[in-house]
Amino acid sequence: MSQGFIQLHRKILDEWFWSDSKLCHLMITLILEANHQLQEVSFQGKKRTIGVGETIRTTRQLASITGIPKSSISRMLKKLCEVNEIRILETKASHIKVLRYNQFLTSDLDENWDKDGTGMGLNNNDNNTNTIADYESAKEEFFNDEESVNKVMNDFGINSISKLEDEIDHLIADYLEKGKSTKNFLSSVNKWLIIRRKNLGKYGNKIIAESQLFD
Repeated sequence: MSQGFIQLHRKILDEWFWSDSKLCHLMITLILEANHQLQEVSFQGKKRTIGVGETIRTTRQLASITGIPKSSISRMLKKLCEVNEIRILETKASHIKVLRYNQFLTSDLDENWDKDGTGMGLNNNDNNTNTIADYESAKEEFFNDEESVNKVMNDFGINSISKLEDEIDHLIADYLEKGKSTKNFLSSVNKWLIIRRKNLGKYGNKIIAESQLFD
């Protein structure tokens, strides 16, 4: 598996797991280990098909490859399953499927992905773009969901509804200006705030951070 290469898109730097060095190490290892084409192998005396984006590795093997303790590998695989990054198929070894494999190799790291498995959708027109009415409707639906609002505010340390509303208005304006679309508004809100927090941490200045966010 050490032969060849993959074209890993730099947008992976914006992914939620990037700031966790061990989790990021494991995730990139799984992407590198995953098949780029369908392959049939002999596994425990039986023919088994490994699809694109899949690999068969035990936790012991992954620990050896990454240098991460086996107990931590098991815990992190469970976490990646919980957030819909991977699926572990039934086998005595870990037959692992990277659910967004193709996206990691292109520029299509999609805001429509929802790591929580649920989300608020937007209606799309024939051009697959969202109108201001779509966004305003999604915004209203979001603020009517008290549980989602509270979770976002707690996760990102936002202490007032008006501050959160300002952030979402900036998000909508940016998406409209750039012609971006989303099918999952809640996921887009989370990604927007993750990038903003990263920029604030990187630049240490609100004005500079915002200029980087809106470029």
